[in-house]
Amino acid sequence: AARPNSLAGSRMLRTSVRFGGEEEPTLKRTNSSPAAYALDRHSKAMEGHSTLKWSASGAAAASSAPGELLVVIDFDCTLTLLHMHETLNGDDGQTALHKDPAAFYLEVFGGSERLEKLRAFLTGLRDAGATVYLLSNGYETDLDPALEATDLHDLFDRIIGFDSINAVACVDKTAMLVQFAVELAGRLPSGVTQILYADDNRGNFPGEGDTQIGDTWKLAVTSGSQLAVPRVELVAWPAGEKQNGTGLDAGAMDAMLARVLSATAT
Repeated sequence: AARPNSLAGSRMLRTSVRFGGEEEPTLKRTNSSPAAYALDRHSKAMEGHSTLKWSASGAAAASSAPGELLVVIDFDCTLTLLHMHETLNGDDGQTALHKDPAAFYLEVFGGSERLEKLRAFLTGLRDAGATVYLLSNGYETDLDPALEATDLHDLFDRIIGFDSINAVACVDKTAMLVQFAVELAGRLPSGVTQILYADDNRGNFPGEGDTQIGDTWKLAVTSGSQLAVPRVELVAWPAGEKQNGTGLDAGAMDAMLARVLSATAT
């Protein structure tokens, strides 16, 4: 299928660096795994001074100017229909991948019709002004080929796998979301930033496991000096009816896009 043609202009020219690194290499693929993202000065100023965590809040704040909206999407059983990394752990999965990579990835993502819907969904998020990250506990050496083969790679601003999570010593996805919040708040300190997070695993949200769509958390200081806490909201979007389900369906994609369009409307 043809790649959407709306990805023109500055989005394809963004520069990024390894999270926490000092070098700023020039790369052809600005969202590739070796060039994930760096903590900005705001983040570095907070190192060693305080510990941040997500604290339950009310409904997401309504604002005509939310600052910046970041959409973070899990890979296995959220973006995909099947759990690709579990499949690849078996001999049958490896055999299928090497025999016919295109057919393997097509099955993982749920077929050509669902792939077309995913492309339209991700393009719509970006066209609405949202920044879009992929966050996975899988290895980036598996993620990148899958996204390349399905023409989804360039529809994400950043692709973050276990490699990058481990590189900045984050214990889990919830901690990585704190890093995103601090980074974005440092770039736009005067605006409330919302992070809309889609994941099939309810354990990857800050709550107690019974997370519902729209559940919201804000950052709170748990230790150290009382520095200004970034005004960032994390909004949950559990994918599917259960963990390891069949991922985002067409209705969920439409509902997520509608929420983003409403949040970014001026």
